[in-house]
Amino acid sequence: MSEIAVCPECDSPHINFRTGSQGGPRGYRCYRCKAEFATPERRHRHKSGAIPSGTLAKKLWEMDPEELTG
Repeated sequence: MSEIAVCPECDSPHINFRTGSQGGPRGYRCYRCKAEFATPERRHRHKSGAIPSGTLAKKLWEMDPEELTG
C-alpha cells in the first residue's frame, strides 16, 4: 500500500504546499485544521480504493449493463 503526506496535527491528507510568495515562509498548510508546518508526516492510506463488499456499489459493479437500462 502506498504512503501519502498528511498533516502532523490532525492526520488529514488535505494539505497544500505554500510557495512563500510576497516574502512569506515556504511550507505546508492543512485545509482541515489550518495548521502550518514545514514538513508533512507520512502514513499508509486508510482505504485501498477497492469496491467494498456488501454495498450497493459492489452490487452495481457486478450487474450486467443491460440490467441497468430501463
